[in-house]
Amino acid sequence: MKNISIKVIFPQIVLAVLCIVSAVWSINSTKGLKTVSLEISEENISAIHTLDTLSGDFQTMQKLLLKHCLEITRRRTCYRA
Repeated sequence: MKNISIKVIFPQIVLAVLCIVSAVWSINSTKGLKTVSLEISEENISAIHTLDTLSGDFQTMQKLLLKHCLEITRRRTCYRA
């Protein structure tokens, strides 16, 4: 009976230890990933801000251009009628 319990408990203990080691390794990897991602975002924050500003300006320009084109089209239709 003692032999069977050792055969059953030993693999469970090995699996538990492997799970604990894997969890610790994953936590350390996640911390490293967070550190690197924060460094990268700090380096690129000004570029991201500039792109956001340019995007807003470009949308405003597109709206003005559309209004201009619609006004030209409206004027042409009014003169023809």
